[in-house]
Order: sequence, then C-alpha cells, then structure tokens
Amino acid sequence: MKNQIFMKNIYTLLLLLCTTFLSAQSYVDKTGDTMTGTLTMGSNAQIKLNQTSDFLGLRTTSTGNNTTKLHFFRNFSYEESDADLITLDRYGKLGIGTTSPVYLLDVAGGGRFQGAAYFDGGNNIINATTNESGFVFRNNNNTRAQFAWIESGGYMGVWNASTGIWQQRWKNSGQTEINVNTLINGKLQMAGSPLPRWNNSISSYVVESPHFYGTDSDMAIFLGEAGNEISIRGSLGIGVTNPSEKLQVIGNAIINGNIESKKVKVTATPGSVPDYVFASDYKLRTLTELEDYVNTNKHLPNIPSAKEVENNGQDVGDMQLKLLEKVEELVLYTIEQQKTIDRLLNRIEKLENPKKDEK
Repeated sequence: MKNQIFMKNIYTLLLLLCTTFLSAQSYVDKTGDTMTGTLTMGSNAQIKLNQTSDFLGLRTTSTGNNTTKLHFFRNFSYEESDADLITLDRYGKLGIGTTSPVYLLDVAGGGRFQGAAYFDGGNNIINATTNESGFVFRNNNNTRAQFAWIESGGYMGVWNASTGIWQQRWKNSGQTEINVNTLINGKLQMAGSPLPRWNNSISSYVVESPHFYGTDSDMAIFLGEAGNEISIRGSLGIGVTNPSEKLQVIGNAIINGNIESKKVKVTATPGSVPDYVFASDYKLRTLTELEDYVNTNKHLPNIPSAKEVENNGQDVGDMQLKLLEKVEELVLYTIEQQKTIDRLLNRIEKLENPKKDEK
C-alpha cells in the first residue's frame, strides 16, 4: 500500500511537470511569455526551458508500436548531447538514471530515504543481479562499523571497520563464520580473520591464540604457546603438528582409569638399558652386602620403596629397566654360584675318591 502511495506521488509530480509545459496559461520563463489553448505534441517532440546555454527539457520518443516514452532531460554547455534524467514508459514504469525501466520504479544509481521505507506483499523485496552488487547498512557517518553488510559473494554479516574483519558472516551455501572477541571470564572468545567456519565438516582459520586452523580433513587447535597444539589429520597429535601415529602426544598425560592395549612399546634413552651390568668394571655387591642392604632398607638397591611408589607412582619404562638390571645381576650371581658349586663338587669328588687322583 505504501509503495502505491509513493508511486502516485511520483506520477503526480510528472503530471505537474507536464501541465506546466502543456496546459493553458502555462508559465514559460520569467519574461512573462504565456501560452493558451491545447498543445498537441507529435512523436519525438521536445519542450526546452532555456537558461543561457544550459537547459532542462521534456520530450517524447517512440520507436514503434507500444514504445512511447516520456523523458525529462538536461543539456548543459559541457555536454555533447541530451542526458535523460527521468523516463516514464507507457506501462507506468518509472526510470531514474535509466531509459529502459524494468520495474515500476527502476533507479540506476544511489538513493536516499530521509524517512522509513516500507515493503508490503509476499514478493521478493530486494534482488541483486550483478557480481558487483551488494547492500550496506551504514550509520550516519557513512561507515560500515558494526553494521550489516550483504555482498555479492553470497555473504551476509556484520562488519567491523575498525578491525577490518567480519564479526559474524553467513553464506548462502550454508556456511556460518563467527568472529566474537569477548572477555574470557566464562565467555567464549574467538578472534581473528579468516574466521571459524562450519560446513558439514569443520574447517577454521584464525590468527590469534587460542585458535583453530586447517582444512576440512586437516584441523588443528592451537592453544597459544609453541608445542601446545592439538592436530587432527586422520591422526590425533597433542603437542605435535604432524603426528606419525593415530595418537601421538609430546608431553605428559594423566589418565584416571584403565588402559588396555595389545602391545606397549617404551623407548629408552641411550645408555639407560642395563647392559652395563656385564661390563668388567661393574661393581656387583656380594650376596652378604646385598643381604645387609635388604635387611636395612626392605627393598632391593636401585628399586623404589613401596612408600615411594604409593606417593609418586612409578615410571613403567624406568621400572622395566631397573627390573632388567636386577635380572642381569641375578644372572651374575647365578654364574658365580655355579662356579662355587663346581668347585665344591670337585673337592667332594676328590675326598670320596682319593685313589683316583693317585692314578
């Protein structure tokens, strides 16, 4: 309804212009020239209002049946030909800046409303048809700060001119991008550009920390410091950007529960494997010394006590190496014991068969 009122106002304005030029007693210029009677204009006729070398005018054009148009035009001294300003065709379509209006109101150029603009009906209200088209909702300073923006790439969102990044953006393909920078006290903080983006799979890009980055099949979460990173690339890496296993962790982990595995591999640093027990300079305690140590400390040498394990837990890899050290020491004790047994057996045999040595 308000559109109809607006169009009626436009038609009334044009009618006043026409009656000014065509009706009886119409005023032509300030010298007082008048015209009485009815003026009938033929095809492609013109009426010009002259002001020295510049003038405004009204003319009709027709290139065939059903093509009649009424033009309000100008011709200034620096222009080589007439410039059409407003065009009204026989179907009531009004063009401003265009001589071929497609809609009831067709404006080629910018427009300004100093009041509200109302749209009624169920048809499309706004339609952008070129790659360069877009809509901006600006403030009174003519800037885009914190105002809505609809661009030709299919994005609609809120733009922050001071930071040069989108606060939030939606795309007609279903993508949503969010750039919210708030206080961290209990709130979600996401900042930077480009923005977190979700489209079926997750793909996000930001530059500040903490942040997400990657592609649809390759995503990482950066937590603000070198090494504090979670990478998901078919494999999960924590503290490593290129995990070589399905789960790779650089650093410590605490698991309050059970771990079940078919195989556990513990790597060792060079020199930590206790082959040194078999070195010629290794100082192996005698069994008497070992007995004294056990009676005093209630645990084997180089093995943590029960209290230490209860308080601090145990390093599985380190404990395996310590137990291996004890096994290798036990082998040395066994070898030494076997030598002692052999010597004793030899002496027993000599005592039982003295005549055997005489032979």
